[in-house]
Amino acid sequence: MHATPHRRVAVPSAWFWGLAILCTLAGTAAAQLLSSSPPAALALSGGVVLTLCGLQLASRRGMPPLHWLTFTAIAVFGSVAVRGADDVGLPYFVIALGVGAGLAVWLGVWRATEGSALPGSVDTRRREACYWGAVLLALTLGSALADWGRADGRLGYSATLLLAALLTAAPMLLRRVTGVAPATVLWATLAAARALAAAAADWMVNGVGWTPETVGIAAAAAAAVIVFALRWHDHSPAGRHVHHPAHAAWARPS
Repeated sequence: MHATPHRRVAVPSAWFWGLAILCTLAGTAAAQLLSSSPPAALALSGGVVLTLCGLQLASRRGMPPLHWLTFTAIAVFGSVAVRGADDVGLPYFVIALGVGAGLAVWLGVWRATEGSALPGSVDTRRREACYWGAVLLALTLGSALADWGRADGRLGYSATLLLAALLTAAPMLLRRVTGVAPATVLWATLAAARALAAAAADWMVNGVGWTPETVGIAAAAAAAVIVFALRWHDHSPAGRHVHHPAHAAWARPS
């Protein structure tokens, strides 16, 4: 297995976090539309995730549109899986603890075998497989946390949204104060950002009265506009010489 000369996944930046929230917001809305038949939804979303991850791993270089489409599909699968586990009697806090433990083990193994659990080090297909496994676990953890706060914690939609926003900022603040490892901060922030998106979708649908279709289409459209606008900028004569924080990292050597 040979390393490619390009990073294969997105490197965290302000644009990364914005797109992560938009894509997972769209994924939450899509999962709500599929909630009428959990087994079929789980099989369908799981098949889509496997297909997209296969395309990601088969590609010779990172492709932002495919990356964020895979991100969205994983958000759908994670949300459906959490709701399905709840349907068979598992409390949300048990789901969150189990997935959180799985994420910690996964990151530990990834770092032990590859030397780093950060996206910036992902320049081989094996490292990319580790990355997508961590994304799957982090997004599923965030979905479980959001559902736990809303249901088991007896919090309302607005309170859950506020709590999720505070949790999203907490890992970065903790990093400044205690010097927690960057990888821990990154993946904890991603899980919290997923919880924020899930809480936002619940608030929009159940608190504001929007339909899941409206939420999903709006979030997906906003994410698509950002992705393709940045790609156009990066390939324009003016953008070729600018290291854009969202996309220039795809073409720089690791």
